[in-house]
Amino acid sequence: MLARLMEDEDLAKMVVESFLEDIPRQIDSLKVYLEAGDATGAERQAHTIKGASANVGGERLLKRWQKNCDRLSNKDIGII
Repeated sequence: MLARLMEDEDLAKMVVESFLEDIPRQIDSLKVYLEAGDATGAERQAHTIKGASANVGGERLLKRWQKNCDRLSNKDIGII
């Protein structure tokens, strides 16, 4: 991530802090979609979380959310 931010550590810190502040809300939104059985909304929200994970360099998170996005694209909300 630092390379993408031109080695600006202050900016990287700000990006990570923003991610950590926002991700619980994003996950809560995903839970609402899942509880409602809204596979389309859940897929969209999982894609948002996947993108946010990629932006902060969270490779393990990115891989996990990619799997979730794949499952949701098949409307399989039961195993998320």
